[in-house]
Amino acid sequence: MKQDSKKVKKLEYVEKLGMCFEAIGLPRMSGRIFAWLLVCNPPEQTAAQIAEALGASRSSLSMNLRLLAHFNMIEEVALKGERSSFYISRPGSLLDAMQAKIAFFSKLKALLREGMHIMESDPPEPIDRLDGVYDIYNFMENELAQSIERYRFELAKKENSRRSEG
Repeated sequence: MKQDSKKVKKLEYVEKLGMCFEAIGLPRMSGRIFAWLLVCNPPEQTAAQIAEALGASRSSLSMNLRLLAHFNMIEEVALKGERSSFYISRPGSLLDAMQAKIAFFSKLKALLREGMHIMESDPPEPIDRLDGVYDIYNFMENELAQSIERYRFELAKKENSRRSEG
């Protein structure tokens, strides 16, 4: 009975994360798959295992597995002696996504600067708007880069602490 309660709680969690993905414009099923791969045991799951756990159709699952793999949030792996492909959540995928955001911010800033250059002989209002957007992305790029650096430092401290304890 306790095992059933735990499974229900896991699936409720999976649904919540699915809805979180949906809130940012991604398919709910992608969030459900990602959440499942974070909480399932064993951590390697076949498409059939994921479909069964989530009650998902194979076509929906296939499309969303490809989407998650494209964003490097999951990885397809082969296990020795097994014919099927297995999927695992990818450690560090969030950091990769944040690094991609930094690259996007940098590219956008270059385009905003180009726009300001094109508009330099025009009235100041459009330049001011471009400059305001530039300032936001410049700030976010710097803050995100510093946050990633601080996170990596904290992660290294945590790993060193684990090694010294074990």
